[in-house]
Amino acid sequence: MAARRHSPVAGAILGLGIAGGFLVACWWSWSHLAKTSQEFLDATSTTLGWLLSLVAIAAAVFSWHQRGEIRRFLRQLFAAKQFHQVGREIGEIREGPEGMVIPVGTNTILLRWILKHIQPQEVALVYTPESALAAEEVVQEFAPKGIRFNPSAGEIHRRSGAVNAFDIVSARDSVRAHLERFERRGLAKERILVDTTSGTVPMSLGCFQAAEEEDVASIYVLSRHGGRIEDPSDLDAGNPIYMSNPHAERE
Repeated sequence: MAARRHSPVAGAILGLGIAGGFLVACWWSWSHLAKTSQEFLDATSTTLGWLLSLVAIAAAVFSWHQRGEIRRFLRQLFAAKQFHQVGREIGEIREGPEGMVIPVGTNTILLRWILKHIQPQEVALVYTPESALAAEEVVQEFAPKGIRFNPSAGEIHRRSGAVNAFDIVSARDSVRAHLERFERRGLAKERILVDTTSGTVPMSLGCFQAAEEEDVASIYVLSRHGGRIEDPSDLDAGNPIYMSNPHAERE
């Protein structure tokens, strides 16, 4: 069995708690041994000084461990929003993305093209009551080929997690939940894509918003022959491009 890995932040908090408890015990002893009010104030000020030093050390450890998130937060707070690599072809994908969120319409040719040629390892489907049957059929077709799906065919059959096709917030919240689940599973954000092609326009907008909020790249699949992709087996039929790739500046 693999050994459990402990977070440096958890270790810092534990150490701070132990040290803080020790200092409080020292203060209690000093305050009861103090014979004058001056000695009591000296003991209290000394203990408070040590406690503040411990808090500063713990804050420094936390800031160092979370420096990437803090830098990203400050950049988003003070800088104008920028969309990187808009319209750029994503190029050849030698290894499929670790995770991908894909909205599902009633026509699943594009979805099948993505699964065949982009080849994500794990897929989260955003579907509606109207597209549930189509989504279920796709899962039943591709799950035996090694792609992990969430929701499963059984969950889709029960309409678990279906979104409103014309509600941006419903789609956005569903995509965000899938992305947060990917993160909990340890998937790297640089290896996650969100498709914005299929489904209704509100679903596409919700997908894009969630991708931006969660710092994940979003794509759109163009047809090289105009109109729609007609053959999911034709690699040259589709041309996936970035809608935005927030990791381009850090490559």
